Order: sequence, then structure tokens, then C-alpha cells
Amino acid sequence: MDGFRYCFGDLEGEAAIGSALAEFLGVSREIGPYCTLFCIFPPEPSQSLEVYRARFWNLLRRLRRIDPAPWPAHIPTRLEHPDWTFCFAGEPLFPMCTTPKHVTRRSRHSDQFTVTF
Repeated sequence: MDGFRYCFGDLEGEAAIGSALAEFLGVSREIGPYCTLFCIFPPEPSQSLEVYRARFWNLLRRLRRIDPAPWPAHIPTRLEHPDWTFCFAGEPLFPMCTTPKHVTRRSRHSDQFTVTF
């Protein structure tokens, strides 16, 4: 179905992930409505769910800092706002992470830390 794209990063590589995300957003509408970018991080010993959660939010914060595009005016910037959503390159996105620690919710399980947009 040609809907998946992949990038491989490290935990400090927000510039490379930002570049891959910008490139992905440049072609995603042509690929289709369910096109997904998987950012896969290197295997490591399993961490706590809190560590993975902190990594996910830290990555989103770092991506926001390097994003040259302005935040869309119609999207609230306050995380606590019910209409907030993550944006990059002016596009609203639904990011999520999967981890080895997600056992009960199998849809959130992966063998290594992965962030999906």
C-alpha cells in the first residue's frame, strides 16, 4: 500500500528526525491519507514507562524548538488546552510512541522505542 515511511535516529538526533519529518510532510499528501512516518531508535535495555514517556515529550519539545515554521494560528499552544495538537512545519500531527514496556495495550508495544507521526 506504500503508506509507511521510516527514519532511524538516536535520542539526541532531533535535527535528523526534524529533517526526515519535514521531508515526509512534503510528500505525505501525495502518498495517501493514512501515510505514517516511523522514527525508530536503536535497541537498548528496556527502560521504565516513565523514562520512555519523558523521552517522547522531550523529543517533541526539541522538534518544536528547531521547527522554522510558525505554529498554526488555529491550534492552541498550551499543552493543557483540549484542542492542542503537536504541529511541525505548520502541519498538525498525531504523534505517539511505542515501547517494550507497553504490554497490556499491544497496539503500543514494539521491541524498541519508536515514535510514529
